[in-house]
Amino acid sequence: VYAYQLLHYFITRYQYQMVRIQNQKKDFWLLNPAHAQYPVICISDETYVDEMYLRNVHRAILDAVGREGKLLLLNTNSSSTAFDREYVVQYPVPDAMKDIASAANFSGIEQAVFDVEDRQSECASLMRSLEEYEAQQLKKVRRNMRIRTPKVTAGIGILCIIGFAAVQACVMYFDDLATGLIASGAYYKMSVVAMKEYWRIFTTGFLHVDIFHLLMNLSVLYSIGVLCEKLYKPLHYAAIFLLSMWIGNMFAF
Repeated sequence: VYAYQLLHYFITRYQYQMVRIQNQKKDFWLLNPAHAQYPVICISDETYVDEMYLRNVHRAILDAVGREGKLLLLNTNSSSTAFDREYVVQYPVPDAMKDIASAANFSGIEQAVFDVEDRQSECASLMRSLEEYEAQQLKKVRRNMRIRTPKVTAGIGILCIIGFAAVQACVMYFDDLATGLIASGAYYKMSVVAMKEYWRIFTTGFLHVDIFHLLMNLSVLYSIGVLCEKLYKPLHYAAIFLLSMWIGNMFAF
């Protein structure tokens, strides 16, 4: 019951997520990479602490998310005692709830664990509550993924369309493809070196010769751009795009 109560507290209050471990013992593992002090928590009922097992699982979880941090081990076994070692700190539950609150800054954890008369009913209720909470979180994630518009990608696409229109207009005006491309801002080393038109290193990335060239690039841009805008902030994504274009054209230069 204490373990389920702690699971409910950490998942709903501090957005920890359960981690499934192969050959898992009588314990629960929780992960929150955003938590500064304890990204990994283990809730156990073991009398004997298997140090090798704890070290290996703790290290594997940290490596998977690229984090460092001490392991918080909450032991619900009545014979457990508190200890603090290099990589792990253990607290007995529920005897040390105040110590956990003060040491790890988990507010309200003292009220999270309490005795109940009907243990099976309490466990079932907590698991239903956790399932409902996780379902709500999943709905939020899916809703955000649907609603979010790839603004940076759309902006780049609009610039490509404007550039394509400029190329077509210049080609029609000069009646020559090469002249039209150069006039609309394409890369031309003589202009960059002699006329110091360094802006061509950037503008050439938004120009396309024909409609097939434009549509193929817009298709690839959208496919990759939608993913990148989920991984990076808009300014970071725009900076990556511009820097990549600059480096590529500098190689051409």
